[in-house]
Amino acid sequence: MEDSYQATDFDQQTTNHHLQVLKAAIPYMPVSQQKTMSFLIKFQELQNAMHLFQSDGDELGICSLTEEEKNPLDMLESIKSYCSDKEKEMLDILSNFLQASQLYRQYQNASRQNTDNPDNSLNPMETLLHLLSPEQQEAFTQYQNLLQHPQQT
Repeated sequence: MEDSYQATDFDQQTTNHHLQVLKAAIPYMPVSQQKTMSFLIKFQELQNAMHLFQSDGDELGICSLTEEEKNPLDMLESIKSYCSDKEKEMLDILSNFLQASQLYRQYQNASRQNTDNPDNSLNPMETLLHLLSPEQQEAFTQYQNLLQHPQQT
């Protein structure tokens, strides 16, 4: 187990000050009572969690994201603050892989949408141009024209 513990938003919703005090007292109780007290505390936390899901309010709103916000890369970043250094390295590798996959999918989609090329062969510059926003495309085209046709002074 890690020495440092950081409570998540969900933990903060399912526990309270009194339960934390009881948890701190467990090591000082007789061994015969430690197991029972541990189960009672966890049971209370479970009841608190069940209450969050049963209520009509938005108490669990901190744990809810819209579909647009459910990004695996953001999830990995959120998880990293609770991980050891070795786990963080593994999450970084996974994150880099997901980003590369996402970029590759964007590249494939842009190359499929490239209708300027009737023989459907890939033109890397055209494909990359489709990955840019319209404003970026316009700026890129302007810079490209400036470089290809410098004004004579």
